[in-house]
Amino acid sequence: MKNRLSRILLILVMTIAITNIGVMADIKHTPDYYDHNTRALFKSGKWHEGKRILNEGMQSYGFMSNLNELNGWYYYHFKKYDQARFYLIRALRYDNKNTHARELLVYVEEETKNYSSAICYVNELLEDEPYALIWWRRKIKLYRLQGNQDEADRLLARLRIIYPNEQQVQIDVAYQLETKYRAARKAGNVPEQIRYLRELIKLQPKEEEFYIVLSNLLLQTGHTEEAAEVAGQGVAALNGNPALIKKKTSILTDAGRFTEALGYIKTCQQIYRSSWLAGYYKEIQLEAARAAQQNDAYSLYAKVYATNPSAEAL
Repeated sequence: MKNRLSRILLILVMTIAITNIGVMADIKHTPDYYDHNTRALFKSGKWHEGKRILNEGMQSYGFMSNLNELNGWYYYHFKKYDQARFYLIRALRYDNKNTHARELLVYVEEETKNYSSAICYVNELLEDEPYALIWWRRKIKLYRLQGNQDEADRLLARLRIIYPNEQQVQIDVAYQLETKYRAARKAGNVPEQIRYLRELIKLQPKEEEFYIVLSNLLLQTGHTEEAAEVAGQGVAALNGNPALIKKKTSILTDAGRFTEALGYIKTCQQIYRSSWLAGYYKEIQLEAARAAQQNDAYSLYAKVYATNPSAEAL
């Protein structure tokens, strides 16, 4: 009896094992098997090994969107753009929601300079993800490559409103403005330079160059007060920047406003506590005395001598 039960159990175990082997063989040849293994090999850089498995899968499942997408990915990797385009379009025909196929088509069309087609695919991606910043930025890039700067600028201005706190958008806007500023500078267009520099200072308030150049341009156009204000704004933004302190002071002294210049340096001494300001104050004080030689030189030189007893002051 026991032997009979043992034989029955053995037969059952063998039957289950044989059944499982059959199931495993079926799983090996499913679309998921070809998709999963090919994709894993591609991601690990084993493109040719993945392609061998993919080719086997395509013989049975050539109508599957994901397998066509993988074929397109393979050919895109090796820059065979015509074959890549063919399979990626097929992938979308079988499944219009195949996002990776559409993304790859953007790259294919961009690299083959078919910018209008690339923009169309980006628009389709944005229909599904209307707030995907990566695709808005890609669309702007494509417009620039196409030569449509006006549309690119319009989209960038729109992004600036939609993403007011997005750092990458601010960087893009600043880059665009700086490019325009450099072009205006090359062309000698002073009003345009002033306009772009004002915007750049709002976006990049820590750039010393923008304050100095804008201040100089305002001086060239006769806007002395504004030039001094811009230099002072830069001093505050850059925590007592020496070049900008000297810039504002020189604007005031060039206008003969020595009392105001000395008062400004005193204020900076109180706020920024920089040791060099004491020496700079004496320098401007001496300059004021020289300028006043024909008027009340005695009192000014007396003040200079009190803190800087030089032979000239005596």
